[in-house]
Amino acid sequence: MTTWFTHEDIAAANRSIYGQQPAYAPMSWHCLFAGYGCFPPREKLQPVPQGMPRGDVEAVRATLTPCATNFGGYAPL
Repeated sequence: MTTWFTHEDIAAANRSIYGQQPAYAPMSWHCLFAGYGCFPPREKLQPVPQGMPRGDVEAVRATLTPCATNFGGYAPL
């Protein structure tokens, strides 16, 4: 968690803790923390480094929107 919140290299942290064959890929950690909504405060967010590929938000939206039709709504308890 410290690595995530301090913007350190998750792959390097994995190797230092778990050795050369970590149990989870760095992307798994990103998905886990993001899925829990664990993000730094907005004022601490950093821009994507130059040259780093960015995700295509519209392509993701175009994929997930039809997938969402497979799930009905829910009624709060």
